[in-house]
Amino acid sequence: MKSKRSGPPSAGWGLLAPVLLLVLAGGPSCGRPAPRPGTASAGADPRDASLLLVTIDTWRWDYIGASGAGRVETPHLDRLAREGIYEKEAVTPCPLTTPAHATILTGLDPSRHRIWDCTLYTLAESIPTLAEDFRAAGFATAAFLSSETLHRRFGLHRGFEVYDEVAHRDRGGGEWWAASRDGSEATAAALAFHRTRPAGSRLFLWVHYYDAHLPYRPRPGIDERYPKDPYAAQVAFIDGEVGTLLASLRGDGRKWRVVVAGDHGEGLGDRGEITHGIGLYRSTLHVPLILHPRPERPPALSKPWGLVDLRPTLLAWYGLPAGPGGDGESLFSGGGEGRVLHAVTLLPTLFFGAQPTLGVRRGPHFYLRHGSEELYDLEADPGQTLDLSAKAAAADALGVLRGLCDRQWPRGWYASALPTARPPSSEEDRKLRSLGYLAGGAPAAVRVRSAPLGQMMRDHGEWELAHEAAQASGGSGALLDLLPRLVGRYPDSFALRKDWGNHLGKTGRTGEAIPQLEAAARLYAADATVWGNLGAMYLGEGRIGDAQAALERSVALDPDRAGTRKNLGIIYLDHLGRTDIAVLHFKKYLEAGGDADAERIRAFIRDAERANAAGGR
Repeated sequence: MKSKRSGPPSAGWGLLAPVLLLVLAGGPSCGRPAPRPGTASAGADPRDASLLLVTIDTWRWDYIGASGAGRVETPHLDRLAREGIYEKEAVTPCPLTTPAHATILTGLDPSRHRIWDCTLYTLAESIPTLAEDFRAAGFATAAFLSSETLHRRFGLHRGFEVYDEVAHRDRGGGEWWAASRDGSEATAAALAFHRTRPAGSRLFLWVHYYDAHLPYRPRPGIDERYPKDPYAAQVAFIDGEVGTLLASLRGDGRKWRVVVAGDHGEGLGDRGEITHGIGLYRSTLHVPLILHPRPERPPALSKPWGLVDLRPTLLAWYGLPAGPGGDGESLFSGGGEGRVLHAVTLLPTLFFGAQPTLGVRRGPHFYLRHGSEELYDLEADPGQTLDLSAKAAAADALGVLRGLCDRQWPRGWYASALPTARPPSSEEDRKLRSLGYLAGGAPAAVRVRSAPLGQMMRDHGEWELAHEAAQASGGSGALLDLLPRLVGRYPDSFALRKDWGNHLGKTGRTGEAIPQLEAAARLYAADATVWGNLGAMYLGEGRIGDAQAALERSVALDPDRAGTRKNLGIIYLDHLGRTDIAVLHFKKYLEAGGDADAERIRAFIRDAERANAAGGR
């Protein structure tokens, strides 16, 4: 029998329900004339110029006025393109934020830096970065980021003396953006740092804008100019921020070199892909690249150029040692005919349990593999409307690129790419989910199956839109209609099983939720959230032994999960009669930031410790 207790937080009292750790993923200045940044004078030591690196997240090749596509007005970016070197369609190695930026900063392909997505990987400390190069050369280095997807836990902060990350804000009150910040805040942070630097000091500033990534913020005064294209309004807003940044840097007495690059593009419905990350087509793979002012040495590298070339190009532009072993080439180096650029996304595997999407670019030809294969001549057919893979006239090109793909990615290669480190912590996971990211799992290689690429692109987009609708409405109706269909199509998808189970649990359908979470746990046993939610649901169903086992497994994977600690406290107090262990878990709950019934839990801990002290006398 249980002894009487004065106010312990227990499920038996009906005061505290088990905690479900539910995963629910998923100023205009364009009217001013563009300022002219300072230029490096001929014959000067190239290292005397400061460097501004601007990366624009989710920036398509055709959303800059200089492209001639007529989709958006970008006077500040156009001026930089006109006066510098402008590559209309540089190639990203991966249509995802973290892997693409890892390539920009390391000069390595994803197969070398091994950052495969935006949630699960960390850059090895042995890999040098661009910031380390410039800091070693005496530059002050500072980065101003606008998204959780560039958090320091991914390892991209190395070499930066200041790494100004976005502060997380819970989505609520109509604000959807949470773990990202408005571009105006990134600009202000960079300029505040700039004002603190002594005159004449050499700076390397990186400013990252996330505004062109869903979900979009309102842009009064700009949205009205693009009523049918909210993406264009975001790009126009970023152009204004770049103008503000350059105007403030212009008069500081320094010579400035400016690099502006997209990290990847956006589908915007092309081929049925609404966002990015699944396909490797022109809309998501090609991005603008600008170097300003025009370097004294003209570019000599044969096209195509890629983001993998950016680090060696900047080191050569500044006369810094290149270091061994990069995958890119300096744009100032000669030759490059017949060079190969690789592109890859592992997201189909991590999200759907399907084969990854692979791409190989050599000269005008682009080869795509995703269970089946496609081949395009981008000079004759830049819109990729004619697949040449079955054309006899293209058989030789197909054979060459197929061999290059086999060499880069041998059969079963992705087994070694699947994550072995811990998944994101509860706090990291919460921030990424606020941006619509849901960590995928690592299915066993034998479970990876072929799935039509077009179908996956459509399904991924439909899932993302359903999540945005759920976030806006606070309900799960659209997702609960969609997820059973998606799971039926991709039964080995850890991410979909987890998402479906959590939304079923959110709506009180625990009996239906438990099998989905159990399936998710079988597919990927290293996810603490699945075990925590499964334990909470077992507890709610009165399955105490199962609940204890699942919750203990959750905290073994992530000791700082507040809700899981609280649920374990309930089990040890209410069902196992171990007040001492319950107190330990309740303390961990408070240390991890748990606030529900926090005062009552503190009072219980004080009473329990007094009773224990009195019993020991």
